[in-house]
Amino acid sequence: MKTITKGFNRLLTAQGRILYKLSLVALALALVAFLYQAYVLHAWSRIDATVTNGTASYALDSAATKCSADYRLAYKIGDNEYVATDRARAAADCATLGTQLDANIGKTQVVLYNPVDPTVTYLHPGYNTEFFFLPLLLLTLSVGMVTLGFFCIRAAVWSEMEDTSEISLSLKAPKKEVRPVPVVRKRA
Repeated sequence: MKTITKGFNRLLTAQGRILYKLSLVALALALVAFLYQAYVLHAWSRIDATVTNGTASYALDSAATKCSADYRLAYKIGDNEYVATDRARAAADCATLGTQLDANIGKTQVVLYNPVDPTVTYLHPGYNTEFFFLPLLLLTLSVGMVTLGFFCIRAAVWSEMEDTSEISLSLKAPKKEVRPVPVVRKRA
């Protein structure tokens, strides 16, 4: 039975180490994604886009009514006009979303666009969870893998401690060693 648990402990320890290494990879990817998003936020140009129109769509599912509103945003760079789309989602309160859709037509929103290719845009730019979603997702994944790896290694150590902590009780008195007594002889 001990050989099975030793093999299981080695497997748990190896899994924990692999999870630690994968978490480092996810953390590095999160850092790269964060730096890229920060670069985009500061290097790309901003422009005000006007909400030209919007459509609301409703979908029924088993849990609740879900609805979404698609906005069309128009912006002009130089002599060229471009169109971006934005989608807002809501659940259960579709009437409010439709009212907000009607109220937003004709208003402006900030659009972040790539100066090299103005058709590539980001809506709602800034230091928020929507803009930095991918880095935050990778960071959460990294923390989860570190936690799982820690518990895998700790489980292996705890299991090993259980195997080595056998207690033996005996009712017999311990054996006493008989030591020879040195004999001193007198000379006559």
